[in-house]
Amino acid sequence: MRPYEGDYYNIGRETFLLPVTWKDGWPIILPKGQPVPFVGTKPTLPASPRSRIPTSGDFAYVDSFDGSKLAMQWVGVRTPKTPFYRLDHGDLILDRGGRIGDLSKVPSFVGRRQQHHVATMSTTVRFTPDTDGDRAGLVMMQSDANYLFFGITRIAGTPVVALYTADKGKEQLVASAPVTGSGPVTLTIRANGGTMAFDYDGAGGQKTLARDVDARILSTKTAGGFVGTLVGPYAWRQ
Repeated sequence: MRPYEGDYYNIGRETFLLPVTWKDGWPIILPKGQPVPFVGTKPTLPASPRSRIPTSGDFAYVDSFDGSKLAMQWVGVRTPKTPFYRLDHGDLILDRGGRIGDLSKVPSFVGRRQQHHVATMSTTVRFTPDTDGDRAGLVMMQSDANYLFFGITRIAGTPVVALYTADKGKEQLVASAPVTGSGPVTLTIRANGGTMAFDYDGAGGQKTLARDVDARILSTKTAGGFVGTLVGPYAWRQ
């Protein structure tokens, strides 16, 4: 794994490829105590075409949702009995599904695996909550018990942009701010190792809802498991 602090890491276990030598009948990958390098020396092999979708190193990825189905790098939680999403001329439309944390249902959530501790993740949401608790936006999810939600919801009858975090199933409101107008809102999460910041941009201009939020609730050390954090759009109605 690649920790950002001590034994904390949010991106799960990864596959590393290193040369192997043999000594006294045993495979030797690295001398005892030497850390795994971020970049190794590649053997001389025939050139291969560059991958259309990058999988390692620093890269950017954008999905315009303009195809007929989601790309293979998008994954969900559990297997739905009926489809909960559709693509419509560049829009990803999420229909009614279960709430994250309800193990008996499938949430309206699709995500990509977080591959960098230092990363910026963004989407634009069009959503009008009908009742308190309705929500749509971005979710970062290590499990049904440890996750965060950043997006549009309604609190005490007022539409707001809000940040909720959940640790061991206990959800708490970190910050919220009234939403100005009814137009689209762009949500951006900026991860930097063990902390995160949350920006939103709508009719009232660009603002930061929260910064220096502890990211360790999404780490394997805190949440358990080892598959890493999923990040993506999520919607839920009462």
